[in-house]
Amino acid sequence: MAGRLGQATWLEYLTGSLESGAAFYRRLAGWEIAEGEGAASARQLLATADGEAVASLLDTTGMLCPMGRTIPTKWEVYLQVDDLDARLERARAAGGEVIDGPREAIGGARLAVVADPTGCPVGLWEGEGFAGRESVGAPGTPVWFELMSMDTRASRDFYQAVLDFDYQGMPGSESEPGGEPGYFTNAGGQEATSGLCSAKEWFPAGTSSFWRWYLAVDSMEEAVAVVREMGGKVLDGPMDSPFGIVATIEDPDGATLQILEGPRG
Repeated sequence: MAGRLGQATWLEYLTGSLESGAAFYRRLAGWEIAEGEGAASARQLLATADGEAVASLLDTTGMLCPMGRTIPTKWEVYLQVDDLDARLERARAAGGEVIDGPREAIGGARLAVVADPTGCPVGLWEGEGFAGRESVGAPGTPVWFELMSMDTRASRDFYQAVLDFDYQGMPGSESEPGGEPGYFTNAGGQEATSGLCSAKEWFPAGTSSFWRWYLAVDSMEEAVAVVREMGGKVLDGPMDSPFGIVATIEDPDGATLQILEGPRG
């Protein structure tokens, strides 16, 4: 297993407009995107940054979600597990539902997607021959992952039970009744690999919890220009944060993500 249990180790882009999505992320992230050796599907492309695999892009044309609806264009986040079958049993026991898999993934890895008790889908990834990405930080790579939760307590209980997360409140993030932190990390200090944000007050009633990720960019100004030139939208920002300049964007086919220009040394 590459990385720690629960570390976000893989991304999958689901789209009915595969070529459009590939063109956009080639420009924005600088990814090489092509048919990958060991791909689990002929309709799957592999994205690499400086030779390291970071994501797959899957053509969902004609595919339906478990509820029978067309699958929207979106990003799915996969968290590393040591034993997929055992962790799926934990997920069921903690009130989750398996909505996809288990099935073979790229390079012989195994994956499944579960819905947590808030209805949020999250992928679980067991990498044997193919363990997923290993490095972060350079432009074109994922640098952070977080769960935007509409029910913080339910989310915390689920991920603690399934993936042994040891949630730590972020100092200065008090926003809940009684001084409860509004933001948690899944471990303390440098061990943290993802965040949990109390997001109920930020979104309309009925919004489902969701995972989102941050793409490192070398220049926010240039990245925003590419987004707009390629037909995407800037939904929020750019704005300063303790971690750099951040913006929320939507690609031309409707998938959202964060882009981050880190602090200059």
